[in-house]
Amino acid sequence: MHRTDSPTSAAGVSKGAGSISCSGQPSHPPGCVPPTLPVQYGVAQNARWRNVTSESNASPPLRFDTPSMAYDPLDGYTLLFGGVNSSGYATNDTWVYQSGTWTQLHPSRSPPARGDASMSWDGMDGYLVLFGGLENGGVYANDTWAFLHGNWTKVRAGYSPSPRTGASMTWDASIDRVVLFGGAEYGTNNRNDTWTYLGGNWTELRPATSPPERSYPVMSYDPGTGTLVLFGGWNNSYPLLGDTWSFSSGNWSQLVVSSSPPARLAASMAYLPSIQSLVLYGGENKYGAAFSDTWWLHNDAWVNQTTSADPGGRTAFGMATGPDCQCLIMFGGASGPSSVAQGTWEYYSLNLSVTSSSSAGEVPLTVTLRSTSSNAILSTVNWSFGDGTTGSGLSVTHTFVTVGNLTISVVASDAEGATAKLSLTIRTVSSLDLLAVATPLSGTAPLPVSLVAAAIGGQAPYAFEWRLDGQPLATVPFANATLGTPGSHVVTVDVRDGLNYSLNRSFSITVLSSEHVQLSVGILANRTAGPAPLSVALSSWESGGSPPYASAWSLGDGNTSTLTDLSHTYVVPGTYTIDLSVSDANGDLGNASTTVTVWAPLSVSATVSVPASSGGNAPLTANFTATVHGGVPPYTVIWVYGNGNASVGSTTSHRFSIAGTYSVTVKALDATGANATSEVNVTVLPGPVAASADWVWTAPLVELLALVAFAVGVSTAVTFERLRRRKRPSPGSTESRVRHD
Repeated sequence: MHRTDSPTSAAGVSKGAGSISCSGQPSHPPGCVPPTLPVQYGVAQNARWRNVTSESNASPPLRFDTPSMAYDPLDGYTLLFGGVNSSGYATNDTWVYQSGTWTQLHPSRSPPARGDASMSWDGMDGYLVLFGGLENGGVYANDTWAFLHGNWTKVRAGYSPSPRTGASMTWDASIDRVVLFGGAEYGTNNRNDTWTYLGGNWTELRPATSPPERSYPVMSYDPGTGTLVLFGGWNNSYPLLGDTWSFSSGNWSQLVVSSSPPARLAASMAYLPSIQSLVLYGGENKYGAAFSDTWWLHNDAWVNQTTSADPGGRTAFGMATGPDCQCLIMFGGASGPSSVAQGTWEYYSLNLSVTSSSSAGEVPLTVTLRSTSSNAILSTVNWSFGDGTTGSGLSVTHTFVTVGNLTISVVASDAEGATAKLSLTIRTVSSLDLLAVATPLSGTAPLPVSLVAAAIGGQAPYAFEWRLDGQPLATVPFANATLGTPGSHVVTVDVRDGLNYSLNRSFSITVLSSEHVQLSVGILANRTAGPAPLSVALSSWESGGSPPYASAWSLGDGNTSTLTDLSHTYVVPGTYTIDLSVSDANGDLGNASTTVTVWAPLSVSATVSVPASSGGNAPLTANFTATVHGGVPPYTVIWVYGNGNASVGSTTSHRFSIAGTYSVTVKALDATGANATSEVNVTVLPGPVAASADWVWTAPLVELLALVAFAVGVSTAVTFERLRRRKRPSPGSTESRVRHD
């Protein structure tokens, strides 16, 4: 291509030159912060029970029958009140559970001692509400108490549900009310009335349909469905119930479920956010035997999640959401007709979090990944890096060499068997490269200069900045400047990509005060190396002097040309020096030269030999030798033996265990990624004894070997090409300049 940007012009072309920052190899300069990944949180795969009794400095005295428990989100602890102790007397002590520790509170005033009371958080009024229960002496209570910041206050409710015990009460976030259902009045008079509480006032609802009368059911709010869920209890007509009901918008409806926990009373149920499910545990059957099963209710479906490591049979116990641990807290109750249940238990799912030292970067990108848990000690952590490799350990460091969006998967578990997993994405990109052109590089004042820059690789968007003699000039890829002061000027362009990697390139431009500018000549070639036959497109480039110009080419193989633009094919391997001589209208001469390297096409041949003593019978060990010609070393040689096996190396041997004729293929790859193949046949005669089956390499493994060999070849070729390009003359000189289209 013939270029004449101005009567006195020169151009500077730069690719991959200048300086790079924020590459991570080996350092990050000041002000360059590589992109990091925010903390990633895992998804629980299950939940487990664990006994945390020994972790608490003190525990409430054991209690045989239903203490009241509820979570106080305002003060950040789980509250326990009352219950029946092992001597059969109701208590009125107040305890809180926080950070794995029980602490007894001593309020100045407390409700009378009782068991089987109902307690719930009131999200609108901002305090815990306690109602009813059975006091000492068999007194059924219907008083209402509020608990806030460590103090009990009796609520003067003018209209309240009747005295009762064993009612279910919970907060309904869909209607912003505390809801109470059922319970037993004096004797065995079970109820099925529905009440709401707000602002110190009780209101009885009268839905068209209600569950049958019962006491000691379980009821909790399910945020997933936005409804209250009621299960089980004791009914006058049917001793035990195993039905499931839903309460929404003031109405009850029975849920039809494919499977359900066995009928029971005096169980406990609460919502565990980390598994997005209601959790039901324990209770007792019609014979008074305590259950030790765990059930999840998710999207109106019951699933049995019982494991061997559970608290054991337990009934009439307290259970509520726990602070800090994002778990459920269980305490008290009976393990049998006359046995008090022991200890404090947590039902938890594994909280997994992962941090990454980088979320994106240029390959090779080295990333450190760390896993932690806020509520457990991780015992096993397995990583899959998304590139076919894996690792294990709490902290791993991995180097990514594949370009793309790579999904990292991690699965972690603790000693109890609680498991969580998560996935995160690391983006890798090819190295940022900068192409920049300044034209002309010299001329008389005033000198108009055209500036062009383009970014390759890295990650968009790209930010450009041009500077002239250190002063800001433009922030766009294409810019123009007029230099009016004679002398040497420096034009610099910086590019920064979306990952904060940057490159820069500088040009020296000479402005002359003389009207005459010396003729400068250059050669533009689309390629300067390759296998024969190699076709090369050549163009002369001129600046300065006085047009028109006349070109004379010597192509290094005895051929010449006087064209400005031409194409020439080199068929014989070798290194050729191309000389260009250009004369202008004044007879001034300019000269330039470049070299073209041509190598022979890649070829491979194979030979095979077998020991004479084998007689050609199976099992037969054959020796193979590959001879590679042409191309660009180093070479990678892959053998495929025709029986599912393969190996790598210029010389190798293989044992054929089964008689037959095998077509053995040898494939050679050179440093540029070129490949050549050849075949040789091996005939194996039957042996006297049946041979065992060959050890089989799977097709994916063979493909992996080929892919690795090809990647090595391509990487070497890229390195070869960049080394060759660095030999080009500096901009502004009179030496040849070679463009690679």
